[in-house]
Amino acid sequence: MAALDLANWMKYLEPSEYVINSYIPCSHDASAYPYEGGENAAHDLVGSICQSGDYTAQLLAGSRYFDMRITRLGDTLVMKHSIITFQPFETVLNQIKRFADSHKSEFFFLDLDFSHQTAIAADVLAMLIKVLGDGKEDAFATAHVGSDGKSYNKELTWAKLKQDGKQYIIIWGEDDTDDGETKHYESGKLWAPQAADIRDNWADDYPNKSPQEIVDWLDKALSIWKKEKLWITQLIDTPKRSYLPGHHPSDCDSRAAPIFNAWLTDKFKPGDKLGIVKRDFVNEEWNQSGIYHVIRLNKFAQSPDIPLGPEIDYLNTIRLRTLDGRYLAVDTTPPGNTNLSLVTLVDQPSDNTRFLIRERRKDSAWTWPFSGNLDADSCGANGNVRLAHVDSSIGNDTVLSCAKNSGGFLYWGVSWNGADDWETFLPYNPANTGSKNVIHHGSIIVFRTLWHMYWKVDLDENYYTRVYASAGPIGDATQFVVEKA
Repeated sequence: MAALDLANWMKYLEPSEYVINSYIPCSHDASAYPYEGGENAAHDLVGSICQSGDYTAQLLAGSRYFDMRITRLGDTLVMKHSIITFQPFETVLNQIKRFADSHKSEFFFLDLDFSHQTAIAADVLAMLIKVLGDGKEDAFATAHVGSDGKSYNKELTWAKLKQDGKQYIIIWGEDDTDDGETKHYESGKLWAPQAADIRDNWADDYPNKSPQEIVDWLDKALSIWKKEKLWITQLIDTPKRSYLPGHHPSDCDSRAAPIFNAWLTDKFKPGDKLGIVKRDFVNEEWNQSGIYHVIRLNKFAQSPDIPLGPEIDYLNTIRLRTLDGRYLAVDTTPPGNTNLSLVTLVDQPSDNTRFLIRERRKDSAWTWPFSGNLDADSCGANGNVRLAHVDSSIGNDTVLSCAKNSGGFLYWGVSWNGADDWETFLPYNPANTGSKNVIHHGSIIVFRTLWHMYWKVDLDENYYTRVYASAGPIGDATQFVVEKA
């Protein structure tokens, strides 16, 4: 099972394919995520959180189209969801810029949404030019604009976008409502065309529809799409009362995910009408199968999968990368905890993300296999492994452990001599749990404790990313790509 190259998937697209015939994952309310220094508990309480990762994390998860809502707070442009404000506009643009600079094959569709009454248009343009353009306007694509300087260019291909040489596609959603009628305003810039001329973003009475009723309505809506503009398939289970426990966006989205994912994977094949697929919580495991399917629907010049590399042996040093591009790491000074070194995720590989894999006898040097046995529960089981954290200043005799009786979180700090069941983990192939094949560089795996609980990445009560042993099914476990370090 090879991993999809989510961080670079546009690199493999067929250049001659029309953009309007392509399939692009989109982040709904992309800025509504918890962040350090934010009022995260309050935001969660009122049901305003729609993503679990920041822009970098969403980009690593494959999202390339962003629903970005902007307002002003004092003298600062900030992101918003309804009346709730989030990080500064400049902050999120810098995240996108850093990713774009290191991923030159990728394109970024920024769908800007703000009220004309806020009188921020000039400041929004200035901030785009300052951050994304490094002070210049020629950083922005114009190939998506038709010859009339206004409408969508239906002849746009990926080759033409690449020839244009600009990574940022701006879609300008400056609007106002008067007596129930929406009025659209132009930006005055060719590279920032009015959203209403570029894309359709239809939605029905979603808060009063079930997930099945939403996809039934989308079937009808897609059937009348004439491909005059880009199309956004809004696959969102909008809460009617998002402030109520059990009705927060994450609750609704996780419950709707099986229906939404099945609709995508069972119904759509390459060439079908679907367009841009807007989703909440693009970093969550419950949405991965649908998002991966959307990407794979595209016409590729070469496979977007990362091929398997060399076999992994015991005593090799590895990194474990989540499917959204983050790396397993040890935080020796986690927030709110001064006694334990906790297992977390970071955005980039570093010295802090390397682990030496060892079998319980420590001196083993043979290849590392998948367990293949879901009933295995002993230290001597096939494929069992202990993970010793190594970096330039720490030895390799201290291993990861699971606090079995204290919430099941993973931490680092048990000596090899003291290691036993709680420090022993079993690897499985999530696509074939009975496989006992050798694990390779690029293999996708999930880990399980000896007491039948799977590793799962989640946020703690302080919105800090941790890894836990979860009682959920293997399908809910966090999947990792093995990299030989």
